[in-house]
Amino acid sequence: MSTHAAFNDGGRPGTYANGTASEKIDYILLSPPLFAGVKQGGIFRMGVWGGKNGDIFPHYPEVTKTGEAASDHAAIWAEVDL
Repeated sequence: MSTHAAFNDGGRPGTYANGTASEKIDYILLSPPLFAGVKQGGIFRMGVWGGKNGDIFPHYPEVTKTGEAASDHAAIWAEVDL
């Protein structure tokens, strides 16, 4: 999915922990016809704590420390025209 022109990683290609390139471990695999139907995609990080102070990327205000994060993996998503 990250190879698609409509995919926006927000400048951080990884989906785990702090989102560095070496932390790119979650994927959406699509057949060629589904890949052709992708309208947009990205990484949703609002439930993840980023970095020592949580300030690497925006998160929900209720998440005030790493133990309150929904996960250490960000959600990867795609909108596909079926």
